[in-house]
Amino acid sequence: MSTLYVDTITEKTLGNGVQIADLVPAAGSVVQVVFNQYNTQTTMPNGVFTNSGLSASITPQSSTSKILILVRPHLRLFSSNSDSGLGFRILRNNTDIVFVSTTAFDTYAYDGGAHAEFRGGLFVQAFDAPATTASTSYTLQGIAYAGSVMMQNSGNHSQITLMEIAQ
Repeated sequence: MSTLYVDTITEKTLGNGVQIADLVPAAGSVVQVVFNQYNTQTTMPNGVFTNSGLSASITPQSSTSKILILVRPHLRLFSSNSDSGLGFRILRNNTDIVFVSTTAFDTYAYDGGAHAEFRGGLFVQAFDAPATTASTSYTLQGIAYAGSVMMQNSGNHSQITLMEIAQ
């Protein structure tokens, strides 16, 4: 085995950068992971997208990387309408990149009163191509439908995980 000692490596063609094969992540490799959790109660009213409080930022190492976004919000949905529902969207730096909507009718548990309540965790995911090496923020927003009020459950930890995937 040989050892190479250098003080400076200069790129041959300006703008191409210097790459060392063993240090460049292979396509599909996870380059970095960012994790955040939130356990403060947030109310998301009927008909208005509201920040859930769940967000995380990542600074991609390459502009060609993709970001896998995994979000697990724990929530409660209160409603007097059995056909109520909820929706989520993930924002990248205030730009909507994915929207998920569901009618929670099948998951309601009637408590004998005039309202229904959904409790539990959902799973929202997205795959994004931000095409930047600047710090990039991802935020989960929620919306309740048909007279509902959705609340981020303070008894459980909602989580967001960002994974940079090399391309």
